[in-house]
Amino acid sequence: MAESVDPLENRESDPATPINAKDSAGRTEEMLRALLESAAQGVVAIDQEHRIVLVNSHVEQIFQFSRDELLGRTAEMLFPTELRGKDSFVLSDSSLRSRPLVPAAGKYFTGQRKDGSTFPMEVALSHFEHLGGRMVLALMTDVTERVEFEQRLRKSEELYRTVVEDQIDLVARYTPDGKRTFANDAYCRFLDKPREELIGRFLWDDIPPHEIQWLQAEFAKLTPDSPVKYYERRTLMPTGKVVVNQWIDRALFDVDGKVREIQSIGRDVTQQREAEERLRAAQRLESIALLASGIAHDFNNLLTPILVYAENLQTRLEDGTLEAHQVQQIRTAADRAKNLVRQILTFGRKGGQPSLNYRPATNVLKDAMHLIGISVPAHVRLDVDIADDCGVIAADATELHQILANLCGNAFQAIDELGVVSVSAVRTTSHRSYLAPGEYVEITVEDNGVGIAPDQRERIFDPFFSTKRPGEGTGLGLAVVHGTVTRLNGCVEVESQLGKGTKFIIALPCFEPEELKAEPTSSPSTQQSTPSHVLLVDDDELARKAMQLVLGQCNMRVTACSSGQEALALIANPDSDFDVVLSDYTMPGMSGVNLAKQIHATRPAMPIVLISGDAGRVGSAEASSLGIQGFVDKPASVEELQGALSQAILTKPSECPSPDGTKLQILIVDDDNLVLDSLATTLETIGCSSHTANNMQQAEEFLSSHEFDVVLVDRKVNQEDGFKSVRMLFKNDIQANQGRPRLVGMTGSETPEDEEEYVLDAYLTKPFTHEELKQALCLPKSE
Repeated sequence: MAESVDPLENRESDPATPINAKDSAGRTEEMLRALLESAAQGVVAIDQEHRIVLVNSHVEQIFQFSRDELLGRTAEMLFPTELRGKDSFVLSDSSLRSRPLVPAAGKYFTGQRKDGSTFPMEVALSHFEHLGGRMVLALMTDVTERVEFEQRLRKSEELYRTVVEDQIDLVARYTPDGKRTFANDAYCRFLDKPREELIGRFLWDDIPPHEIQWLQAEFAKLTPDSPVKYYERRTLMPTGKVVVNQWIDRALFDVDGKVREIQSIGRDVTQQREAEERLRAAQRLESIALLASGIAHDFNNLLTPILVYAENLQTRLEDGTLEAHQVQQIRTAADRAKNLVRQILTFGRKGGQPSLNYRPATNVLKDAMHLIGISVPAHVRLDVDIADDCGVIAADATELHQILANLCGNAFQAIDELGVVSVSAVRTTSHRSYLAPGEYVEITVEDNGVGIAPDQRERIFDPFFSTKRPGEGTGLGLAVVHGTVTRLNGCVEVESQLGKGTKFIIALPCFEPEELKAEPTSSPSTQQSTPSHVLLVDDDELARKAMQLVLGQCNMRVTACSSGQEALALIANPDSDFDVVLSDYTMPGMSGVNLAKQIHATRPAMPIVLISGDAGRVGSAEASSLGIQGFVDKPASVEELQGALSQAILTKPSECPSPDGTKLQILIVDDDNLVLDSLATTLETIGCSSHTANNMQQAEEFLSSHEFDVVLVDRKVNQEDGFKSVRMLFKNDIQANQGRPRLVGMTGSETPEDEEEYVLDAYLTKPFTHEELKQALCLPKSE
């Protein structure tokens, strides 16, 4: 081993040097050694042959080698074997010639201890001359704890970044004066801006001006005792749209308790708040509609005798006379009052809707705009752009005309001077969350008039609320629009700015072209009445007497009563010969619907027509099952009453009684719900009562708890043989030759060859006619 050289040892001391100089040099050497040993870093001196010539005790601690094991050895022993080719540039010739080296932050080398374990170390190099040779002084620091801390910190930062960036909530930080210091990905996507554009900019840039001062005051309220605030505020989007956000702000404080940063976590609640507002509006409209319905009933009762008597008088007066003109004015006023009541009811209508037919939207809209175009004021230009294919909609043409007339009329009146009203319609796919997915016809009516004030915009669909001057509007136009559009499963939206104009957007659902149906042709209302006996039921004396008078003049015999109980007593009379019942819908004690139920239970073939003073009606399916053949709205004209009663008598169903004269009781067993529904409806129309079962277990339960005259059973019921199953249910009755229900089998093919095996009384091959069904049911029961 080469002899080690200690740079601090004076190997060429001069005997002639004075003793005090030697003492001084010795003290200096001792001080240097003390400094070397007290250094917080490992100190290693390396000569030109890369041999270690000096180490301090900290090197021994770091590498676990003794000083004797290190001196004279090459410095490469301090690095792992596999890394010596990488980290040994510290020992290269260039290191001996270079300037002092201080590693960059985070740059570490790998050291190797005596036991072979490795650790991260920081190495700083400097150079000095000694005994004519150039040497390297290496300062080595074990940075194991620092690296571990940095790794933990990095993992924590990665976890924080992952949590924050993966959040669907908006996360941002601000200084107390509102300057952004952080924004997560969701926040950037929400504002549709890159992070670089948001950081360093003020929060106030994205807030409506009237809310800035309020939010600054909220920030000022954050204290160590109250560090969290919950609130909602509006955000001004880059598109100009204003949305609603819900925020939770938490203040971060310094050691002095001053706000250092504010962290905000928010989410977009615009759709939720819009849905809540729609619900509140619907509830408000529903309550008003309920009130309006009650008023309308009484009001229409008063209008009925006015309109009926006026019509009656008009037939007795000569045209052109003063009296005839006055009567016509009475009729005109009554008709206007009638239409006004219908408008009141339309926005809250739950039943009694006009007949909805499938029709091309383009045709209806163009027809409506053609009529509206005739009445455009001179100072307004009307631009119409209706696409050629707006799809097929299910709506009443009159109501669509009314919607456009109301919106265009409001637009015309909103323009004081020269202006433009634009009406457009196009078929589109709606992305509104509160509408069912699918295609819609989107109708837009836009004007550049005076606009609507923000505080009025929330109330414009309320009945009787009007932005016009007193006497210029009823306040029902937009309420009718809203009610009609909502009932058609569409939506209506409004955008408006004072001084710039208003835009209404209506979306109505489209249907497939194959669903297009021809409008049913209605029978003329002026058809000649056949002699008939009418039972008239109405609690309002004026309306009852008026209708009794005019129906009597239409070749009808009328028996009138004021309550449902009285009507039932009249019908129960064996000598009664009523052909049709005309009943008020809303009556105290017993409503028209309840009266219909009780009449239908004993006289299923008796046709019933309900006359209503409000919008309430049962659905068509329920009406059919109760024998209700028609509806008439009060106040009704003579022609409307005559036409509804005549039509009801002509379509009077025939009865199919059981042998004892009561309604035939039938159980239908089929696993196809469409078949069950259609057969139940058909049986009701021919005067039978039915129950339905879609499996044999349910059929058995019905048969054990009810008595039936006929069982209609399908050949296959949920993979079971319906014919055999029914035979087993009545096996004992068949063997004992006792009475049992008539068993009628239904098949999708020809009558089975082994029909005698099933002991069925009759067979029907699907599809079968009403007459075939009646023939199978009305045969006597087998014994």
